Amino acid sequence: MDECLLLSLWSLARGVGLGTYAGTTVKTDANIPVDSSDDASGALFSQEGLVYVSEVEPQFDPDTSDKSMRGAVELNLWGSYIWGLYRSSNYGVELLFDASLPTS
Repeated sequence: MDECLLLSLWSLARGVGLGTYAGTTVKTDANIPVDSSDDASGALFSQEGLVYVSEVEPQFDPDTSDKSMRGAVELNLWGSYIWGLYRSSNYGVELLFDASLPTS
């Protein structure tokens, strides 16, 4: 095995969850629910299939409500975005894992 692959496997075994394995970026998420049959569902996506969708364009919101700032204006920048999939059947695949707890 080459050294890069060993380091990637070592970081995954440590639970770091961020690295590369066989040229694929690996990330973990603690929000993967386990269903009633002890299965957990993940996904593998191609980078070309991810789409950035801006729901609300970023905008400045001047705030002068805090009188302790002695006339200064606080500028708040806010907006909303989400990552979507373009034709998910062509750019992704579902991964189904057994998530049962060990019995011994």
